[in-house]
Amino acid sequence: MALTRELGPLGPLGPVLFEPEVPVRIREAAQAGMPELVRPRVHVREDRHWFLAHDPYCRARYTGHLRFPASEIEVWARRYSYPRSDQQLCSVVRPEAQRQGHITREQLLQICYWKTPRAAGKAEPNDDAFVREVTRIAFGTTQERVRIQILTMLAGVGWPTASAILHYTISEDYPILDVRALWSLEMERTTANYTFPLWDAYIKECRRIASNAGVSVRTLDKALWQYAKTHQPTLSSDD
Repeated sequence: MALTRELGPLGPLGPVLFEPEVPVRIREAAQAGMPELVRPRVHVREDRHWFLAHDPYCRARYTGHLRFPASEIEVWARRYSYPRSDQQLCSVVRPEAQRQGHITREQLLQICYWKTPRAAGKAEPNDDAFVREVTRIAFGTTQERVRIQILTMLAGVGWPTASAILHYTISEDYPILDVRALWSLEMERTTANYTFPLWDAYIKECRRIASNAGVSVRTLDKALWQYAKTHQPTLSSDD
């Protein structure tokens, strides 16, 4: 079944394809008395990307696709030209944070400055005790959604900086969220804000690609960033 429909900020997408299980979900939601404004809507497919329109209850599916051959990951990673070194974060901040079970305000500012200097300025108002408590929760939880979203409670910390905190403190197997890396995976955002389904899919896609290619997630990170920097120089990192 197909029809044409406009979906708010996504604009006209042409043919809209229903996944077989979605009409059932919509019907069940209606029968359960769920208010219409928050009932599941249809899944929308545009090329390889799947989105779920206006649906806070069901998860959208995002499928990534490398814009370059996986055999070139290490080639692009060697060309990595990020303007700030992460050596201090890898050799000092990460082991200290893992020993502490949280990070301090000073460590937060170091990570923020590495991600984008403007983020460090926005993070200045954070109180040290608050930073320690918020990050202690992130370290202790097994819920991925809690782990990243609680970090955004910190002043100056959006999803990209939160991902960098996870990478440089909890595990290097967390990729660093960046508009350039998303572009290189054909996983651009469809709204102004990041969402957990996008982050969750991004983690899994990066780990899958890195594992299949026999490289680290950080090596893939660097390759994704550099490829976009070369082919889409007007893109800029966000906080």
